[in-house]
Amino acid sequence: MKHEHDHDHHNGGDSGLTCRDTTHLVCSSRDEPLTPEQTAQLQTHLAGCDYCRVASQQFGRMFAQLDELFAREETPVLPAPQQGKKP
Repeated sequence: MKHEHDHDHHNGGDSGLTCRDTTHLVCSSRDEPLTPEQTAQLQTHLAGCDYCRVASQQFGRMFAQLDELFAREETPVLPAPQQGKKP
């Protein structure tokens, strides 16, 4: 399904960011903190662009699910103690 949103369009108020820039910042913020200027630009764009605001929320949920999945994989699974055997 094609939407009528132009990812290279400045749609978020006076942020100076395109929707593509905004997506990049949202994803980058998972790996490293944004600068105060980037954070302000991102917030300004999200306040004025419904599409990017929804996409940002979806990324946030996906990142939370990934974090939960990775946390489960990092937890060592110890074998259950067996009855009658001494180490």
